[in-house]
Amino acid sequence: MAGPIIYNGIKYPFQKGRTSLPASVTDDELIKDSLLQLILTMSGERVMRPEFGSNAPSFVFENNGEVLGNLLRSEIQGLVAKYEPRIQVMDVRSEQRRSEVIITIVYIVLATRQPGVASIPVPAP
Repeated sequence: MAGPIIYNGIKYPFQKGRTSLPASVTDDELIKDSLLQLILTMSGERVMRPEFGSNAPSFVFENNGEVLGNLLRSEIQGLVAKYEPRIQVMDVRSEQRRSEVIITIVYIVLATRQPGVASIPVPAP
């Protein structure tokens, strides 16, 4: 049996829910949507928050090696520490496929101490 709802928010990307518009989500799904939005937003894309977002899409055509993994790990850990205080990142892995990079974030939800994993495909810009 699931415990009480800790987090409640709006589904990203926006879509119609069974009982509401836009659809609402809770807990782990909300955190995964937040990570998706943080990583897929290009740094400088938001007018009033130019520091929000990542440079992950610019790494799509880089060589998939230790250097790329370290760059992504460093950037994502810094972004999550700044913009997503609900989790603690345990590991960040990257895998390059044709025209996208798959970023996998392993984390712990601080409120419940439950582990979570988010795999985010980052397409070329």
